[in-house]
Amino acid sequence: MNNTKKPKHPVLIVDDEQSWIVSMKILLLRKLGINNTIACTDSRMVNSYLASNSISLVLLDYTMPYMNAEQVLAETKSAHSRVPVIVLTGQDYLDLSENCMELGAFDHCIKTSGTDSILSGVKRALNL
Repeated sequence: MNNTKKPKHPVLIVDDEQSWIVSMKILLLRKLGINNTIACTDSRMVNSYLASNSISLVLLDYTMPYMNAEQVLAETKSAHSRVPVIVLTGQDYLDLSENCMELGAFDHCIKTSGTDSILSGVKRALNL
């Protein structure tokens, strides 16, 4: 396990696929030593989590029921602009990435291209 410093506050993992959340928790623990995570399977609840918890980082799946990442980002950045958000997608679409970055995403990573880019984004967002 990597002995980098851990974030002071939890990482919020937002995805409607429970298996992806479990995989991401394991990845963060094994590769970065991050064991303080919160799972959220409903995109409508992201701002409630942010309002009631100190969160270091949001890992946000782009395609969610109810609200997609662009809608969540618009709400999140107006109320919680200090919290970095990394948008995760299953496919590489340049316009999607550009839109998310314009809305205030810290980074955009593709789930299917391996875990290195996700881990790199997490480390940069958390200053690890």
